[in-house]
Amino acid sequence: MPRTSRASSDCDTVDDHPRGYPQLAAFINSDENFLIARKYGFLRSRLLLYRQDELSVLEKDLIALDDDDEKNRAIALQSRKFDEQTDKDPVFSRKVLMKKIDDKLGEYGR
Repeated sequence: MPRTSRASSDCDTVDDHPRGYPQLAAFINSDENFLIARKYGFLRSRLLLYRQDELSVLEKDLIALDDDDEKNRAIALQSRKFDEQTDKDPVFSRKVLMKKIDDKLGEYGR
């Protein structure tokens, strides 16, 4: 008998679902004590350590840029506008570096 398209709900029985993962998922969902999922702690820890290392490199780059700007163009440290107006390096600018930091922090926070 063909199944009609329907949204799954908590009222469905296990047998209302197709055999395989759909039925297994319905079975696991049928009782709160059945859910056993791996948390992949080792992998998450490795990934966090990797991202922390990436962020620490970016942090050192930002500190080095700040130190250089303090000596050569202190006005750049006073506002983003002054920084962008006086920056002559399109590859290693504070704007580019801050974007990288923002992206990495977003990844780290996931």
